[in-house]
Amino acid sequence: MLFMMSVRTIVAQEYSLIDTVRQIMYYDYHFNVTAGECESIRLQQMQLEIGDKCSRFCSSNVAYRDSLLILYQHLPTNEAFGKILPMVMGITTHKYASYHLLKNYPNDREISVFNCFSKINYQSEEKIDFNWQIHPERDTIIIDLRCLMATTSYGGRDYVAWFAPDVPISDGPYKFCGLPGIIVRIADTENEHIFELQGAHYDVNQPMYKDKLTRQRVTPKDFVRAFYDDNASIAKRFGEFVVETSDPNAVARIEQQSKQVNNYIERY
Repeated sequence: MLFMMSVRTIVAQEYSLIDTVRQIMYYDYHFNVTAGECESIRLQQMQLEIGDKCSRFCSSNVAYRDSLLILYQHLPTNEAFGKILPMVMGITTHKYASYHLLKNYPNDREISVFNCFSKINYQSEEKIDFNWQIHPERDTIIIDLRCLMATTSYGGRDYVAWFAPDVPISDGPYKFCGLPGIIVRIADTENEHIFELQGAHYDVNQPMYKDKLTRQRVTPKDFVRAFYDDNASIAKRFGEFVVETSDPNAVARIEQQSKQVNNYIERY
């Protein structure tokens, strides 16, 4: 539902060309919706599009939606929406993965995350110097790639990463980057957020676009706060709607479900 609503909201937006995609890395993202509850684990397919100057990370569903929006951007809004809607029906993206993220755009070492909360478009920017500790004595094979272990901390969590020196791309899923090789697997030490490389396309030659939406710029901490505020707001509005349809326990039940969504990847 949120995925289709986002299509309706931004279908009339314009896009600008920012780079050319040369490789695409496909990751499985496993995450616990509720902190400390392994039963709440979910899976979202993500992709890292690597260009000449910058990279883009988002769910494969968001990438597909955006490709349709770009394809039909010159059509009248209602006509474009009518064409796109049948192609995205049934596609869902969990709210933990509904963002898209750019690295090294517009400046080197800059990481920007974009999302819409409570009908407000947000953008968070930061420059992160990951303090990677490489452990050359620890190595393994993952999907036929020789990988070395590295550790770091970010956003209130400690992480263990495995990177492939034979694939000299200093990038990885989400905000993680800066190692001498592509990150093949990275997980926090509690195994509540795990990114695992599943495959790659190396001979890609396609445009990378960025929308021209005007956004409210906030700190990374306020970005996460906006996420939780939006989650609580959606639960309250939906609960009130259900009450009007004669379910007296709806608000309490939905608010409880909302509280279980408490394990965003940054833990400030």
